[in-house]
Amino acid sequence: MTSVNVLFQKDSHFPLVAFDHEQIKQCSTGGYLLAESSKFDDIAQRLMDLDFNILNHITKNMENGDQVKSKSNHEKQHFQLIKDLDHVCRYVKGSLTIIHQC
Repeated sequence: MTSVNVLFQKDSHFPLVAFDHEQIKQCSTGGYLLAESSKFDDIAQRLMDLDFNILNHITKNMENGDQVKSKSNHEKQHFQLIKDLDHVCRYVKGSLTIIHQC
């Protein structure tokens, strides 16, 4: 009789689920380390002040391949928030942040 663990590992979705689980663990580690940093209050404030219109404008320009530069203080805060999120992602193998750093 085959053990339950072997049957589970033979499931065609097993590699994807295992990979996703590993990424979630790594992201949690990055988030925990960020929460423990002295920058946490500033990041929380940037999240509270988030303006979706500015974020959408920045995102659409990036999607179009335009070079995006922050012009106003509000835009600078949104770019800083993106950098903050990249800080968490640098702990996640396979994330775009890791790929861009290589």
